[in-house]
Amino acid sequence: MKHNHFKNTTNTIINICKAVTSRNIIYSVKDLKEFIDLVKSDDKPENTAIKNLRVLKTKSPELKKIKLTQISCAILHFNYANNKMISKNTKNPTGYLFFDIDNNASDILKQQLDKNKYIAAYWKSVSNTGFGLAVRVSGITPSNYLDACKYIRGILNLPIDEKAHSVDRLTVLSYDPDAVYKATSTIIDIYSLNFENVISNESSKNRKQSIQPLFRNTINKDKSLLGIHCDGKITIRYNNLDEVTEDMEFHYNNGIHDCGKNKVEYTIAYMPKNVKKGNRERTLGLYAKNLLYLNPDMTKELLHKIISNANIRNLLEPLGYNELQTIVSKAYHNQDKFKPICKKTKRFFFENVTLTPIEKTLKFLPILNEEKRQKTQEKKNMISEIFCSWDCHKDGKITPKKVLELGDGILKKTMVYNYFKSNINDIPNCN
Repeated sequence: MKHNHFKNTTNTIINICKAVTSRNIIYSVKDLKEFIDLVKSDDKPENTAIKNLRVLKTKSPELKKIKLTQISCAILHFNYANNKMISKNTKNPTGYLFFDIDNNASDILKQQLDKNKYIAAYWKSVSNTGFGLAVRVSGITPSNYLDACKYIRGILNLPIDEKAHSVDRLTVLSYDPDAVYKATSTIIDIYSLNFENVISNESSKNRKQSIQPLFRNTINKDKSLLGIHCDGKITIRYNNLDEVTEDMEFHYNNGIHDCGKNKVEYTIAYMPKNVKKGNRERTLGLYAKNLLYLNPDMTKELLHKIISNANIRNLLEPLGYNELQTIVSKAYHNQDKFKPICKKTKRFFFENVTLTPIEKTLKFLPILNEEKRQKTQEKKNMISEIFCSWDCHKDGKITPKKVLELGDGILKKTMVYNYFKSNINDIPNCN
């Protein structure tokens, strides 16, 4: 993740529409400075409506009506074609991202905004109870927009409204004569969040449609183990299952090969979801190490991209740039010393590798059910044998507790008691 200084360009355009309920573009401003000048302006037409809004109660119908219908709005992060600010008309990134802070307009927060090197501008919200703020970005696209917002929230470390994000998110024009514009601020380059041909940033529905099947066998290319798509594109490996099963003989019965107790053990690079704060560094570090173990020729740049993506998608509170860089560097420069500890086992293999999880379950479930039935019957036979060999004169009255003791830990309490209830006539009569 690179951070450089950014200067406005003449082609940066911020569109403005009449109101939340009327998205037709009425005019545009050149850049963020002109937008802040507009916020600070004492004579813009919206000021009367803004002043009226600020004396009303927060949830009053009149306030809502003014905010939705009487005040112009802007979209700071993209501009729009066809004279209308809606998602399908999204055109070009402006180089900015907007964030919203509600119910906090304190001097302490203002000082934080002044000192924060990423803040390009900030101003009092239209309700005068919070702040709107903008940062400079590069590499923003509609597909990575939400991921970028989440990542940058982590960098800013401010009480930002997490719900105030969408590609066509409107910013209601405010009035703040003390609004602040910074001619230079640190740009956040989020280009590395674009994982074309590696990780898709599309919706889960589209991502499922775009997944490409893999050949079953790992390809050896230039002495490096790599995965390869059916169309020939080389990609990264997330497990070495094909490698460890390379010399196995598969005997399919009804399309399924059962390894039984001799399950295949393999290494996997797995990244759990919703990782909590205390486990972030360890989880990301282990994920990075396993990726490098499985892909020894992976570049540091590619590793950084993948770990950055996991940081955004899988952590409840993403780590900052410096912490992320430390994790990647440590894993990359110590990969020769790492022994993988993230192991998985696999019992069933399928002749048809395109089966869905449900179809696979339907194939192996009868095997597991039959196995369970046999084990249950073996335990019942064991209890029956204990009954048959019981000597009332020598062993005394038979009880479930005594049978459990003779079961050597194999028999379970519930099974033994149920067997006593269901087989009353078979219980030795020691009266």
